[in-house]
Amino acid sequence: MRLLFTTAAAMAALSLAACQPAGDATTEGEAPAASEPAADAPTVDPDAGIVLSADGLVMGDLTLELGAGKSDALAMVSQALGGQPTSSGAYEECGAGATDYANWEGFTLLFTGDELSGWESTSPDLATPEGVHAGSTADALRAAYPDLQVQETTVGWVFSTGDLYGFLSEDQSTVERIRLGANCDAH
Repeated sequence: MRLLFTTAAAMAALSLAACQPAGDATTEGEAPAASEPAADAPTVDPDAGIVLSADGLVMGDLTLELGAGKSDALAMVSQALGGQPTSSGAYEECGAGATDYANWEGFTLLFTGDELSGWESTSPDLATPEGVHAGSTADALRAAYPDLQVQETTVGWVFSTGDLYGFLSEDQSTVERIRLGANCDAH
């Protein structure tokens, strides 16, 4: 199943209620239990990296779309990033509904039920096909996405372009986060 948000839906998602983590599934300093990939989970070349696309997460010749199964998503991203999530758990409250998360340094997957419902990158190492990443200048973002829209919300400056959206710094000069799909922010 392919699940995509329009700009309007993304902006609406940004206005959803706040999420409060219920606590990591691991204790501090302890790695989370390795997820068991589905028997048919695709194999990802770790040298391919991850490209942040409005179509999903591109890893070489594979694209992980919203709506993908949780075990496949965890297995594929773990392979691409070279390790298991550093933390995982559930958000107690989320306007998008019951939401689980898995975090790697600078990257988060969100799940609704057993399906991938969103992702967020704060990593300068993960970029869009146009080369935009957390840490890019707002000028580079605008040059890459001429249809860019920027809106001030109660939690900061939000940009959107097609299905991708995220946050700019308070002075609107730098990309702080890039997202696709569901989120759990208060606005």
